[in-house]
Amino acid sequence: MLLRPLHDEAMMSLLTWPSGTGWIQSATEQKEAGVVFKQKRQGNFIDVTFNNEVVEIPVLCIYENTFPIFKNLIALEQC
Repeated sequence: MLLRPLHDEAMMSLLTWPSGTGWIQSATEQKEAGVVFKQKRQGNFIDVTFNNEVVEIPVLCIYENTFPIFKNLIALEQC
């Protein structure tokens, strides 16, 4: 699971929209809040880690069939 409940009020204020909806902010807003993004050299595209305000994200290679795959994954998620 990529997300976990937040118990620390300071961290919650960094990761929630100003409206207080509980949604995680965009990468730009997180970077402005001090979160560092690093490229992960190995792992698949869902192998995202967050440790000590550093987010490591694997490279996502885009091919001709990437869009249909993601479109189908979204459709499956919505079912």
